[in-house]
Order: sequence, then structure tokens, then C-alpha cells
Amino acid sequence: MQDNLDLNELWNEVKVDVMQRLEAIAETLEGKIAHRISNYKPYPIYDTGEFLNKLEHSVTEEEGALVARIWSDAKSPSGEKYTKYILGGKPPHFVPLKPLVAWVERKKLSWTDKSGKRLTAIQMAYIVQSKIKRVGIKERHVFREVLEEEMSWIEDQLKKI
Repeated sequence: MQDNLDLNELWNEVKVDVMQRLEAIAETLEGKIAHRISNYKPYPIYDTGEFLNKLEHSVTEEEGALVARIWSDAKSPSGEKYTKYILGGKPPHFVPLKPLVAWVERKKLSWTDKSGKRLTAIQMAYIVQSKIKRVGIKERHVFREVLEEEMSWIEDQLKKI
């Protein structure tokens, strides 16, 4: 019986060490994801800052497995979770003009027509609306891209446990 207690204590100590390592890995990856979002090309995936401010991670034990997760719990002003729209894109669809005008104004966009005349916020919103209706919103695989780029680093970190 003493051997079982010692093994259980050892396993709990090992588990704590592994969870701490996973926590450090998840925290580093969260930072890299935030950096990628802020520096995404051709333009950052950034509007109000809600998505970045709600970016978080956790390490938990679930059914005997240790699980690290990174996510954003961002919500629209109406309370709808919109992470899937920010990163997952959307097929061509109609978007009301009013929220697009507000978006153009928040972004402080300044576009000109071919003659050099500055477009109004409504004109710019209409252009964006037309493009979304025609081609949708492209997917941005930020989480997957970071994980793929950092996979060898993650494996190295796990080997150090």
C-alpha cells in the first residue's frame, strides 16, 4: 500500500510540472497569436480590440488527459459571439449598411475615387457591403498558422518535461 501512495504522490507532482509547462507553452502561443492578429497582412484583424482583449488560455485535466486551450470570447455589441466570423470568414451575404458605416468611421478610413475626390463614410461602407455580398469574407487561420509554425518549438518544450 505504501508503494501505491508514493506512486500517487509522484504522479501528482509530475502532473503539476506538466501542467506548469503546458501553461507556459499556452501563454507563449497566446502572445504569438495576439501578435499575428495585430500584424496580419494585408491588414490587422483589429477593430474595437474586443477580440484581442478577450484572448485567453487555460490548462485543465479532462478525463485523465491534460488539455491546453487558447480562445477568444469576443462578443458583438448585441452579445453574439463573433470569433467564428472574425477568423472563420463568411460566404457571400448581405450586410446592413449602418454597422459598416460605423466600422468605416471607427477605422478612420480615408479613400478617394479615381479623380482624387475623398469618399464619404457611406460611400466606403457601400463599397465594402458590395464586396461582401459578391465574395464574402475570407477565412483567416491565425490559430492554425501559429500552431503549425511553432510545432517544433512546442515538441521541444514537451520533451523538456
